[in-house]
Amino acid sequence: MIKDFKISEHFTFFELTNSKDHPELLSANREHFSVQPFIDRLTVACEYLLETMRDDLNIPIYVLSGGRCPELNTAVGGVPNSQHLFGNLNDGAFDIHTPAMSITELGNYIADQSSLCWHQLRIYVKQNFIHIGMPRGKEDGQVTVIK
Repeated sequence: MIKDFKISEHFTFFELTNSKDHPELLSANREHFSVQPFIDRLTVACEYLLETMRDDLNIPIYVLSGGRCPELNTAVGGVPNSQHLFGNLNDGAFDIHTPAMSITELGNYIADQSSLCWHQLRIYVKQNFIHIGMPRGKEDGQVTVIK
């Protein structure tokens, strides 16, 4: 059985590999991400995206969905090339929120003031979360607001 551990200063392995929608796949998901190259990709994405946001804003950031093994990605209806799979070098995506500001405020901050580069920034207003993915180079900087 895999034990929880810190990935970065503010985020743990369990937090970045959690699934509230499919707890039956949680063990397989964590097993998948506990080995290379996935653990390193999870760490790089966490440090770059999550820790940068948290440091810039000085507020807590909570992860709703991070790394997904292929079975979990399919179960949640994720696309086959989802960055949540961490399948390629520099892949990685997180669905996040914070109680410290509205999702719209957080999205606007990331889009307009953050030093981060991202591939996709999707602001899910009604569902109260943001999806942010690691930069891929081609077509980076996409911002979509879903009301």
